[in-house]
Amino acid sequence: MSNRHLQIGAVLCILFCLGSLVQQVFFLLHMDAPDPHLATFAAEYRVTSSIETAIIVSVGLGLSALVFARPTTMRGLLVGAFCLFIIWKRYFSNLGIFFRHGISDGLLTGAAIVWWRLHAPHIGIYVFSFVVLLSSCAFTFVGSYALRNRNKIT
Repeated sequence: MSNRHLQIGAVLCILFCLGSLVQQVFFLLHMDAPDPHLATFAAEYRVTSSIETAIIVSVGLGLSALVFARPTTMRGLLVGAFCLFIIWKRYFSNLGIFFRHGISDGLLTGAAIVWWRLHAPHIGIYVFSFVVLLSSCAFTFVGSYALRNRNKIT
């Protein structure tokens, strides 16, 4: 059963990576024309976000392929740690921006209102990605723990 947990976690990681890739391609192809004052920033952001997404997708797919090739405790832990890093990077690391003066009033309610205005149009994708990553972490950590305990017994 521990191998199945690791494989489910790897499949969820692959699902997230492919979803990120599709989202990035959609972003590149259908981005609105920026304000002329922001055109330079928008062009640079397209490049840097595409590079970041390519790196994240390649690492996630590579680690998941390693788990499928030969499920081991360490490989499962690597996929789980990768997913935890992505949760931190994509969902928690930039929350401080919403508390800055000029963006909100510096209070929690103001930050929450600005966060909601930014994320409300795509909240379904946002929540789905978070749940997929969290589930991948849980499955890989449980599978690694079970595999470690099975290897101790035999």
